[in-house]
Amino acid sequence: MEEQHKNILQRNRTSLVRDLDPTNLYDALLEKGVFTHDMIDELRIAGTRRDQARQLVRDLETRGSRAFPLFLECLRETGQQALAELLQTGVPTVQVHPATPTEVVRPVVEPLPVISPIDVDKHRKDPVPVHPVQRPTITPSPPPEKEYFRPRPEGRTRRDSLQ
Repeated sequence: MEEQHKNILQRNRTSLVRDLDPTNLYDALLEKGVFTHDMIDELRIAGTRRDQARQLVRDLETRGSRAFPLFLECLRETGQQALAELLQTGVPTVQVHPATPTEVVRPVVEPLPVISPIDVDKHRKDPVPVHPVQRPTITPSPPPEKEYFRPRPEGRTRRDSLQ
């Protein structure tokens, strides 16, 4: 939103919060693309009518350059001409230009090549038959008679540790 439009909203914030009926504006603002469905839902749960109006003005300032003229148009369409005139005074005439449509890009679906199943074993030509390798069944571990024990020193038991 342009800075001059933000200033107009800020100067008239008290009147907007006091007199604005946001429930009548929701459908028009959504239809014109000023707010999204999620934003309208957030406004509806904002609390009292005044809280909703306050949040609407706050959110309106974050929208694009077309938001202010479209908001004025919505005010007129919903019978809130007095507020529209209040905001319009001191503002140069604003022309609402339709948004330029963006080209819709559709994904191209290309089918994957289909390969018929083949018998893997039929085409296999191993010159040497494969046999499993025999490994020794003995695991390397020290014999029990050579276990390594650290001898305990003879003498008094330490009292500062658990034993």
